[in-house]
Amino acid sequence: PTATTAVQRARASAGSGHGLEAIAMLQRDLGVAGSSSFDRLQLLLALGEIQAEVGQLEDARSTLTATLSLLGSDRMGRLSVHRRLAAIEDRLGNKNQAAWERQQVEALEAAP
Repeated sequence: PTATTAVQRARASAGSGHGLEAIAMLQRDLGVAGSSSFDRLQLLLALGEIQAEVGQLEDARSTLTATLSLLGSDRMGRLSVHRRLAAIEDRLGNKNQAAWERQQVEALEAAP
C-alpha cells in the first residue's frame, strides 16, 4: 500500500482500540517502504503518534526524533514534532528536556 493508505489503515486500527496492531503494521510498512523520504516521514510520524497514544513513550520519542532529520528545513513540520516531543517528555517526567523542546518551538516560531 501507499504510505498514505498505510497511515490511514493504522490510524483506523488504533482508533478501534488496536494500537499495538497499528504499530506492528506501521513497523512492517517501514521495512518495505519505498525510497521516498516523504513516505518514510508519513509512516514515522504516524508511528510516533500511535506509540505515544498507547504509552510507549520512549519508543515514541525515538521515532519522532528520527523524523527531524527527514524534515530538514520544513519549519512547520519541525514545530509539530518539537511540540509532540515536549508533551512526551512531560509525560515521562523529564521537565528539563520538555522545556528544551518548547524552546525549540519558540525559536522556530520566532524565525522569519
